Amino acid sequence: MSELNWIKKMDKADWALLGIYFSIAFMITFFAEWSEEDIPLFSVQVLPLLQHMVVSYIINILAVVVIVFWVFNSFFHDGRYFETFFFILVILIIQFGFQVLLLPSFTYQLTGDWLGDILWGMIDNFTDMAPVGLFLMAKQYYSSQTRFVELERNQKDHELKLLKAQVDPHFLFNNLNILDILIQTDPIKASEFTKRLSSLYRYMIRHKNEELVSLEEEWRFSADYIYLLEQRFEGLFLFDIDLENPALPFFFIPPASIQTLLENVVKHNTALPNAPIQVSIYMEKDLFCIANTVKLKHDPKDSMGTGLDGLKKRVKLLTDRNLLVEPGPDRFIVKIPLLRKAA
Repeated sequence: MSELNWIKKMDKADWALLGIYFSIAFMITFFAEWSEEDIPLFSVQVLPLLQHMVVSYIINILAVVVIVFWVFNSFFHDGRYFETFFFILVILIIQFGFQVLLLPSFTYQLTGDWLGDILWGMIDNFTDMAPVGLFLMAKQYYSSQTRFVELERNQKDHELKLLKAQVDPHFLFNNLNILDILIQTDPIKASEFTKRLSSLYRYMIRHKNEELVSLEEEWRFSADYIYLLEQRFEGLFLFDIDLENPALPFFFIPPASIQTLLENVVKHNTALPNAPIQVSIYMEKDLFCIANTVKLKHDPKDSMGTGLDGLKKRVKLLTDRNLLVEPGPDRFIVKIPLLRKAA
């Protein structure tokens, strides 16, 4: 369920921190309540206290998780501070409501002044959750800064690969050969080929230092690249494109990602006149997808020094999501997770 993708942002350390904090809080609160009520430790009277505390702490853990990993990631990080404040209040009210409904022993705190009871219940719950919530947010901030530093470090490597792609002798040689043939046989098509080739190089030079570009702009560049492939291979690679999506300008993608996947198709497959490679390009919600029929070469050449491994690393660093690769005997699919511009 895509609606619950925010839960995947939690790692083992987050769960461990929650477990340690609430275990310590549980023991302290239990022994404080036990000593205050003067209940014999090994008696049936202890059971209701334990049940009360277990349910209460489960509710608290759920509230912390939703606030830190959904509210802050969905609203606060986008500068939507009013929505952040509003949803925290709503969660604290719902949390108090569950405590009243599920914990009969909790009602000893109620005075009949519902507004006052709710207010003090919210304050009490907030103070219980605030320390671990702050720890988790601090950990998230530290992790994001660490990813940023790692991204900058890897950006240099990516720039070198793009620079290599710009002057790659095989890529340039193949396209210049096609251009030479077109100049002699079809000058009008040769002119169009030259424009597309120069547009492609201009794009790579202009965006070599950028981490993300709009999907709309990336697709315009990729359309030029597909045109060059079509002229070079003359029907050996057939492209089925379905990108009628009005949200295209609002999505962002690492630059030259689509080109990398198209290169991968050409590099690893043998296309024949009677058995062309079918390439489908489409979107699934916030995923950009390229699927191709499979006819693997025995010894594919790495033509540009870039490939799926480099793209996987860039996508993970930039989107905090994984590149989805779905290999099959007849069809190979790769899906790039996209970032969407905040409203």
